[in-house]
Amino acid sequence: MSAAMALHNLELLISGNSSLRGSLTFEYYHFKATTLDEQALTYQYLEWRAQNVHENRLEKCVLEELNQIILPRAFLTGSRLTAVDLLLASDLRQSLEALGSLIRWYNAVAVRSEGKLTQIPIHRMPLYS
Repeated sequence: MSAAMALHNLELLISGNSSLRGSLTFEYYHFKATTLDEQALTYQYLEWRAQNVHENRLEKCVLEELNQIILPRAFLTGSRLTAVDLLLASDLRQSLEALGSLIRWYNAVAVRSEGKLTQIPIHRMPLYS
């Protein structure tokens, strides 16, 4: 699949997501993946989402895997928020409370989502695992 097709598919997923539809965030922050690395990682996470997200819910083992992926990064594709972060964050909201790295990432996305996503209070995070 070409990068242009992957971007088109991402735009369709976002427009079909009721919690993100009509958000000025996408117009204001320009969430397109701009570097080749961001584009490749965006495509990778779209494929990952297609295989692992079912009815906007993720199984615990999948959340643990994503928790490890996001551990060394601020956002999925690196240090910059992209549309794929917003899309996956909207899928994850119900299942995040037990996974600290994902909560940090989710809250960073939620802050920039113009109220479309609500933050998870930090006091719910376990201090030690």
